[in-house]
Amino acid sequence: MVLGGESDKNGRILDYDWVLNVRKQCINKNVSFEFRQCSTNFYKDSKLYILKVKDLTSQGRKANLNFKSLLIKKI
Repeated sequence: MVLGGESDKNGRILDYDWVLNVRKQCINKNVSFEFRQCSTNFYKDSKLYILKVKDLTSQGRKANLNFKSLLIKKI
């Protein structure tokens, strides 16, 4: 599962709690999860952050939320 916010000044708000919820669901089902980028309009800890487009990917990496599935595919 790949998740990322919109990179436009009018992009929809990305709620960090929702990101964490999707991640938790992926972990519970042993599905890989990758958080690619925040949104320009990013809601976290009851605060709306307006981020620069150039910072979206680096902020996503800083969150350190990626999860790699342990499933082994049989051929």
